[in-house]
Amino acid sequence: MVSTASVGGTSGDNAAFARDREAVRAMQDALANYGGALVFTSGSAVFGTFNGGDATDTVYAEDAPLPLLESVFAPASAGVHPLLVAGFADAMAARIDTERAVLADDGVRGIVVRPGLVYGNGGNSDLKSLIDRARVAGRAGHWGSGGTTQSYVHVEDLAELFCLAAEHAPHRAILHGVTDDVTQRELATAINQMIGAGEQTECLSLEQMLGITDTVGGVGGSFTPPPTAASGISLSLNKRLSSESTRRLLGWSPKRADIWDDIAYGSYAGP
Repeated sequence: MVSTASVGGTSGDNAAFARDREAVRAMQDALANYGGALVFTSGSAVFGTFNGGDATDTVYAEDAPLPLLESVFAPASAGVHPLLVAGFADAMAARIDTERAVLADDGVRGIVVRPGLVYGNGGNSDLKSLIDRARVAGRAGHWGSGGTTQSYVHVEDLAELFCLAAEHAPHRAILHGVTDDVTQRELATAINQMIGAGEQTECLSLEQMLGITDTVGGVGGSFTPPPTAASGISLSLNKRLSSESTRRLLGWSPKRADIWDDIAYGSYAGP
């Protein structure tokens, strides 16, 4: 079994996600005469949708079709800058292309795993960025109402899913590694609890979430996201996934659903 994690996870741009395809191609060539499983770590962002800081109702199952239309993942009502929309669409197109390449190759047992927001053991660069910003600002923030919702999974439950996938998942299996949902506001209140900032969260614009200070002329003006914008984008997307089919297929039974407590009192608490 070989597993490749997305190298686009930290920078989130088209070039970074395109390198996933190059890495997978090299692994496919190396495994062509040996069989085994190739497990590609994709992500819930392929179903990410902007909605002005509010939740969306749609929960995507493992067999939901991709890519999403722009009118679905970035409706005009969300007020997202066109250059951000275009960049996100290109990045996800590259990731989806890699998913398809893994599943289409009959030379290896190709499997795609889409984890949700991974937490636990004080990890996850997105959560760390949100915590760092809260420490500087004095309290945690969220886009708009804070209703943006994403599915999450504890890193230990996700590790179990990868083991099950490598051992038992059939060729072309698409697996969703998610346990439950959490809103951006809930994350903010947990961080406030952790840093001793009280209950009051901060309502931010998307530009503030992304750390952008030089946008000119509204949605039609200039737009230069900083290198740290990927975390803000990730946390500002509704990424709601179902793992029902995954659980039935592999008997996966995640045990941890304590993201709020882990942030407020657990592995993320500290200086």
